[in-house]
Amino acid sequence: MKKKKLVFKIESYLGEQVKDCISSVDLKALCDIYNEFAIDTVYGIRLKHNILDETVLASPDWILSSENIDIAKTKDGKVIGYISYYVKPVFNKYLIDIANIHVRRDYKRMGVGSKLIRNLFDRYKNAQFTARYVLEDNYQAQKFWNHLGFVTKVSSDLFVDHTER
Repeated sequence: MKKKKLVFKIESYLGEQVKDCISSVDLKALCDIYNEFAIDTVYGIRLKHNILDETVLASPDWILSSENIDIAKTKDGKVIGYISYYVKPVFNKYLIDIANIHVRRDYKRMGVGSKLIRNLFDRYKNAQFTARYVLEDNYQAQKFWNHLGFVTKVSSDLFVDHTER
């Protein structure tokens, strides 16, 4: 049986558009997607390492503090993933610092994350890309980044602190 291809669109919010144009419904969906990850992954790792000192759940203010956000939505407008990033001009090119990329659990492994990244590659040709953190024991995420051409630098810390392309 042939797998049905997921059809979705990507909306980009750059600079002040992040604060001014993201609807409250979309903002709640972004928080829910991040918190799904945080509860599944970060809390589990924090408990494993006995680190309970701070909450890691996203708030609307935290989401809105991003410089740029691209949001993946289905045809009917359901938010299924997002990527937040910073664009820094360096001499005659850009450094794109990917802060977060998260896809709703029931849409993982359908190309959403890859398309969000490739959309940035297309928009910022000849830029250098870095991703801030990948959990050290999250081999699925490391495989994802490596598949897209990033090199993951593993450390003995809780987080892998640098991934670049």
